[in-house]
Parts: sequence; structure tokens; C-alpha cells
Amino acid sequence: MNAVTGPLSTKDMNAFIRAATQNAPNGYAAVAGPNMFRDHIGPLFQKGDTTVSRYGLYVDARHSNRSHVMHGGALLTFAHMSIDDALARIYAKKPPHMISIQSQFVRSAEIGDWIECVPEVSHKTRDILFVKAKVTTKGEINLAVTSLWSHAPRDT
Repeated sequence: MNAVTGPLSTKDMNAFIRAATQNAPNGYAAVAGPNMFRDHIGPLFQKGDTTVSRYGLYVDARHSNRSHVMHGGALLTFAHMSIDDALARIYAKKPPHMISIQSQFVRSAEIGDWIECVPEVSHKTRDILFVKAKVTTKGEINLAVTSLWSHAPRDT
């Protein structure tokens, strides 16, 4: 899988996304559904069910910083999107919303890497979900995240 190394036209980006989708690791499928922000970052891939979901992303130049590794904000965004999608699958009738997120950056991800995230609800109360996740490359931790999500009714 060739990584994006610079700005691409819409046509070239669509070709890259098609190629990434065709080259996703065994069992992974592109996360479906419109999401304008996710479309700028991804494609984001998922495998598993509502009990355990695993997410993946190919790192390319769109995700890089001036050191030519994955930007910390992009790494955290991938973790957040993975957690959000996993919780939306589990709580489909009333998807929760994030209250807070804490992150510990451990190591960089390189352009061309396949990174993975496995979100896990570690505890829940009537209104709050405690969620942790690790982003890894080849089994090595890049980022550890803990977060709080509300599944209480929202004020409208």
C-alpha cells in the first residue's frame, strides 16, 4: 500500500481511498456512513461486533507533522473516532457523547504504518461510561487514552 506523500487532487484522493479499502487487513471493512470529518482523516476501518470492535487506519502524509511522523492531534483524533464509533454501535438507540479525554503519547507512528485501536468500556454508571483505548503499531503502544462519555439524555 503506497502512502500519500503530498497534496492530492480529489480524483487522486478517491483512488487512494479505493486502494486503501482494497488493501485493508483481513477482516477489516471501511466504516460506512456519511461523516465529513472522518472522510478527511480516513478511511477508517473496523472489524468485530458490538462487544469488541477493532479499528484501523493507514497513516499517510495528511496525518504528518513537520517531523514527518503522525501528528499527535491526528493520533488522538483516530482514537476519539474509534471510541465514538464503537460506542455508537453498542448504544445505537442513544449514542453517548464525550465529556472528557486524557491522553498519554508513548511513541510516534510513521507514514505508511497501519495503526489499530481497540476501545473498551471499563466501567459504567447510570449516566457515565468510562472508556479506555490504546492505539498501537505492530503491537507497540503509540497512545493510551482514558475518557468519560455521557449516556444521559441531552438537554435540547
